[in-house]
Amino acid sequence: MKRTISVMDAMTRTPVSLGPETILLDCAKKMIKEKVGSLVVLENNLLKGIITEKDLVNAMAQGLDKKKIPVKEVMTKQVITINPQMDLLEAIRLMSEKEVRRLPVVDKTNRIIGLLTVSDILKVEPQLLEIIFEKELILPKKIRTEDGECEICGAYTLLHSSKRKSVCSECD
Repeated sequence: MKRTISVMDAMTRTPVSLGPETILLDCAKKMIKEKVGSLVVLENNLLKGIITEKDLVNAMAQGLDKKKIPVKEVMTKQVITINPQMDLLEAIRLMSEKEVRRLPVVDKTNRIIGLLTVSDILKVEPQLLEIIFEKELILPKKIRTEDGECEICGAYTLLHSSKRKSVCSECD
């Protein structure tokens, strides 16, 4: 009988967090101190967003003042979350499909109970991740084709997914 591993079995149970009003400089310092690549943003113990190293780099590249701008200005607000009972393989598929490396784990009331990262998966099931990535390299990525507004030029046309954005063929 094959045993499945749930998200709860692999997740970090105490993700590092901060509030939405924390300034970017303090956010970066906390990431360095805690040796993490992301922080969950909580307000009244409810998930409001996530901020990653990439978000910080983008903010700096835009010239935002790291001593004045709060995290809520640059964090990812539309966070993809999972429940703790989800099968780990399904969580990996979701990460691959949505092109994310971190998934906050929430209960039914949107309270954070953990964080699942690629590193967490590697700790419990390294060969599982290897197989998934191998298949991703062999099989072409599923191209989403749907009508909508291009996230780059704004044209309403047939879109596909490129670098986490829905774009037209001209903006790819």
